[in-house]
Amino acid sequence: MYIDHMSERRALFRPQMTVADLWPHLREVVAPDVLPGQVWDELEPLLPAIPGPVVGFERGLMGPELTEVGYPLPRWRRSEALEVAGRHPASAHLSPLVRAWCEAPGLDELCDAQFHTWDVGPDGVGSPCVFLMTRGRQWRAMVRAYADHLRARPDVPIGPASAHAVADALFQAEATTRVEGIWAVGVYLGRPGCPVRLSASVADRPWPDHPAWAQVDEVLAVAQTDPQLATVAFGPGPDPGEVWHVPVRFYRSPRPGEAARPLLEELSSRGLAAHAQAQALAGVDVTRMLPLSSATLDGIPAVTALWWSLERIKVVVGPEGWRSAKADMLARVIWRTLEGRALIDDR
Repeated sequence: MYIDHMSERRALFRPQMTVADLWPHLREVVAPDVLPGQVWDELEPLLPAIPGPVVGFERGLMGPELTEVGYPLPRWRRSEALEVAGRHPASAHLSPLVRAWCEAPGLDELCDAQFHTWDVGPDGVGSPCVFLMTRGRQWRAMVRAYADHLRARPDVPIGPASAHAVADALFQAEATTRVEGIWAVGVYLGRPGCPVRLSASVADRPWPDHPAWAQVDEVLAVAQTDPQLATVAFGPGPDPGEVWHVPVRFYRSPRPGEAARPLLEELSSRGLAAHAQAQALAGVDVTRMLPLSSATLDGIPAVTALWWSLERIKVVVGPEGWRSAKADMLARVIWRTLEGRALIDDR
């Protein structure tokens, strides 16, 4: 079977779907020990702020409480994102960032995608965060293009931050960071100074003498993950900080939950995951057919399904050992033709 991920090619599929279309099905397929039942009512007002039919959830490993919700934004959804930003306050921060992506010279090619999230806590949905994705080794040009565009225009709000504050944070990160091979730049819009976090390939071995590498290598060994396919996240500047994030991805596995089981069991043995929660997350892999009678993929009749799966486990490490971990899950749509072609709408 040929599987075509949205990140590789823009196929034409009908009907256009949104996260709101998936919500009734998610209510039914997601177990309450994976996400609490009240999540669906609490987040429902946010649904009009999410363009497209892909949504991600982050939670801790000691209990099912939600800590973050978000979605990927590929270039072909930018017009839709700008429409959403104009009518929903929770997405107002999108407008300057997406317009920069559309208008800044060269940025359309330099930036592969954006990823937008909101913190979620006891008081509900909180501050947004944006991740800027680039392909190849063009992160410096991408960051400068965003920063130049934002700095040259009025200092409008971007969430709790401002356009000029975001530009300053990007300029500072690029000017003070010596390593290359960065593929994602995260900007935490709701925190003082708009702190930045950089993601790089493990294969490039940035900061090769950093003491956190022993823990990074141990996490990847336990997870049975090829270092050539893994990433690590750290702070910008001349000192990347002692706290590093190791996001171990499982979504390309045929059974993501099962693939994550060795890492979940190790986290449980170290007291970083409740045993029952680790067992529940290992079972996050559900496919449900969607009742669409006229679905097509590139004009060919297709069937559609909701895929609810474990996306990754993010382990936080320091020189002294493993510190904590969180799980990310993703809901997306699979389009499948009778000829055996399948497209996964993961972007």
